[in-house]
Amino acid sequence: MAKLFFFLFIISTALYSQPVAAEEVLKDDVTNGLVWYSIPLRGHSSNSSDDTILRSPIQTPVKAFMCEKTMRLDFSSSIKDVIITVVNASTGEVVYSENFATPEVVFINLDAEEAGDYRLDVTGDTTALWAEFSL
Repeated sequence: MAKLFFFLFIISTALYSQPVAAEEVLKDDVTNGLVWYSIPLRGHSSNSSDDTILRSPIQTPVKAFMCEKTMRLDFSSSIKDVIITVVNASTGEVVYSENFATPEVVFINLDAEEAGDYRLDVTGDTTALWAEFSL
């Protein structure tokens, strides 16, 4: 009996100790060979109070993903009067800015932008989020 428990322990340890990828993949949108990688958002919403990375679905009203030079923003809750801005970090140039009433999904095409570091800002009625990412 002890050998059986030991065997089950070894099997469960092997199954559940697989390495976790550093970047979350948007699992429901791996189509045509495209994989969307998560961009961690920082800031605060009505559900959080400090400038930390928001990880919990309750805390995260917006999720950001990148695939090559296209960004996807998924809004899990109704945020009103949203302003989305992308700024080139080295030049300070605003490369994208748009207002939305209550967005659900937003795609931002950054094909025309050069490789480098950028900052994403998402602000709304009760939300102020930001992320740094590279192209």
